[in-house]
Amino acid sequence: MLLGGDLWFETFAVPWLAGGPGAEALLSTPSTLMGIGAVASYVLFALGWVMFGLASLRARVFPAWISLLVVVGGVAGYQALLAPWGTPLGVAIATLGVWLVRSASVSHRTDERAATGARR
Repeated sequence: MLLGGDLWFETFAVPWLAGGPGAEALLSTPSTLMGIGAVASYVLFALGWVMFGLASLRARVFPAWISLLVVVGGVAGYQALLAPWGTPLGVAIATLGVWLVRSASVSHRTDERAATGARR
């Protein structure tokens, strides 16, 4: 996702900045193409998170409530760069991370118990 954001910047923003000498480029009006690119990146960002949440819900790889949090965060993520709209997605991803760490820890302990029981 970070690479996608960087590629957007490299494709749309860098040519705009390179169009003028120094700080003058920052004061110029961005092109229509840059505006279209910005809107497209917001829509694709939100749509990607919504689709990830729905796919996770359908595949049941995470608890349903976490998948639904990701969907809600994705919908709110359309305006993720404006406070406080990034908060729902951040909470959803943090919750998913905590769940993954806890489930990995439980799985690891279960594997250790099974291995210890097999040795006896």
